[in-house]
Amino acid sequence: MSSKTMLDTLNIWLKSKFDDVHTIIPGEIISYEGASTRKAKVKPLVKIKTSKNKIVSILPIDNVPVIFPGTKKASILFPLEKGDGVLLLFSEAAIGNFLASIGEQDADDNSRFQLTDCIAIPGLWSFPSAPITTANNNDFYIMYENAKIQIAKNTNDINISGIGNLTFLDGTEPFVKGTTYQTEFTTFMTQLSTITPGNEAANAAALAQIKAAAIAFLSGLSNHLSIKIKGL
Repeated sequence: MSSKTMLDTLNIWLKSKFDDVHTIIPGEIISYEGASTRKAKVKPLVKIKTSKNKIVSILPIDNVPVIFPGTKKASILFPLEKGDGVLLLFSEAAIGNFLASIGEQDADDNSRFQLTDCIAIPGLWSFPSAPITTANNNDFYIMYENAKIQIAKNTNDINISGIGNLTFLDGTEPFVKGTTYQTEFTTFMTQLSTITPGNEAANAAALAQIKAAAIAFLSGLSNHLSIKIKGL
């Protein structure tokens, strides 16, 4: 066998071996169990062309761990829905034992880069399917549905929009509800501003009016406080 023929044969053999080697591929969520397991069913979105020029659609993959930024004490979590884009990675070693246990584990077998050893990272989209956003190219954003936190470049201004109630559940000191306080304080000051000093009888009436206004204001102080801040 000539060296050229041997090289051609070796190339064909190598290409056929790579048919079973998987590295990274785009995909989408079919279903997601939630934050308690962070386990998903995914569908690869690019068909494979084999060494024999056969086009193969990859079947959905079950029990895929999803990566979110996090440590033992901190996490960033968000919901995943059917159709959400993900980046699929295929492990160098079989990870079934790792996923079912804690700490360092033996690989399940000698397989490498197999479809069953898939890991998903949310956020990969094709250009036409990327979610529409109002974000500009300069600022930092955290968005969820219609809620948005925006930190502006250079000025570091923070804008919060589209939220409902911001609730503090850790027992911290409540915030003053500005509009409620403004209304009651305005009422109190209005009553004081209408008082006109006069004779003894008029002054006694004025003092009674001041007292009544003060009592009304003090009785409403509890209404000024809230552990909820209404969004703009």
